[in-house]
Amino acid sequence: MSKVEKNLFVVDLIDDLPGVISTFIIKVNERDVVIVDPGPSSGYRNLKKWLDSRGLRVRYVIVTHIHIDHAGSTGLLVKDYPVEKVFVHPRGSKHLVNPEKLWNASKEVLGEVAELYGKPEPVPEDKIFVPQDGEEINLGHRKFKFIYTPGHASHHMSILLLDEKVMFTGDSAGVILDVNNKIVQAPTTPPIFKPKLYLESLDKMINLSPKALYIAPTHFGLREPFDVLIQNHKDQTVLWLETISRAIKEGVDDINKIIELLAEKDNNVKILMQYGSDFLKGEFIVNSLLGMVDAIKRGEWD
Repeated sequence: MSKVEKNLFVVDLIDDLPGVISTFIIKVNERDVVIVDPGPSSGYRNLKKWLDSRGLRVRYVIVTHIHIDHAGSTGLLVKDYPVEKVFVHPRGSKHLVNPEKLWNASKEVLGEVAELYGKPEPVPEDKIFVPQDGEEINLGHRKFKFIYTPGHASHHMSILLLDEKVMFTGDSAGVILDVNNKIVQAPTTPPIFKPKLYLESLDKMINLSPKALYIAPTHFGLREPFDVLIQNHKDQTVLWLETISRAIKEGVDDINKIIELLAEKDNNVKILMQYGSDFLKGEFIVNSLLGMVDAIKRGEWD
């Protein structure tokens, strides 16, 4: 086993969506763990079963951002385990304490998918800790570096596990999925997407490349090599934006037609549309395209 595999575990959370939503569990001593992106409320049963079967205690929770597929079960963890701190971006902290507005917005944007993820429970305010951009914090025997990475959401941060050289990217570097025995990358850029901030955040992480060897997107798992995968994603994002911008200028804004144009240029899209589940096509392709189309029409991409 590698040093990473000894300290870090990937748990698949949703039985009905295998290989789509992962949570990351990092041992900081023999029994205590840090959880990065504990996932939706509906995945909590699987998470708790995994933890309890190994006699592990949750001391810290880190959420890359507050969207309910990433942070929805945080309040449940705080209820059931001796959690000392929940780390969250400053723009997201109030929505963990009082998730009602977040839940209503999630239902409006995601529809039935929000119900699939489940309603988040509130997190006590005294458990919230807001790290600074670039701050390095020791949790047990592990050291984490917090990096603000807006674009997908204003309240997004990515986290570098320094000794193991793992970058937890949440949704800041797209999705990396196994589809039909192939590794597929795609942006996850639903409305309201900020393309320039997103690309700046990717550059911020790319510049940390020697310190990061592995990339750990919540969708899905632990991957390598970091530098190749994150650069591929940046190039892919620019390709999508330029293709969609050109199509809109030519009077094409039908999503299905845009998908056809992208599939001609990006084999990832072709594989996803041919072999991906309806959930992947809708949640990760159509929603991402809607975010890009909206951003372009708002004048946020030249």
